[in-house]
Amino acid sequence: MLITGISLRRPRVLLYGVFTLGVTISGVIALLLWQGERQAQLRDQASETTLVQRALAGALDRGVEVLSGLRAFYMASERVERHEFATYVGDTLTQHEFIQ
Repeated sequence: MLITGISLRRPRVLLYGVFTLGVTISGVIALLLWQGERQAQLRDQASETTLVQRALAGALDRGVEVLSGLRAFYMASERVERHEFATYVGDTLTQHEFIQ
């Protein structure tokens, strides 16, 4: 259809092209933003995991120290009585429940 020598078909195709380009660009930007958020979440999670790992390693190290002390106590004596053990250990076992 022609109105004063201008084709209406060409502006419609141009409009669809611009619309498609806009939707594509919006999709790409949304994907990039999503990837950035996901990477930030993974960094946070890795940081939290490292903190938990260090805390567990510290707790295990303290437990090994306590058990090494108990071993030394037994190795230094020919016989260890119950009351001697209770006196030596004291609150150590209550402070380190995972040893029990």
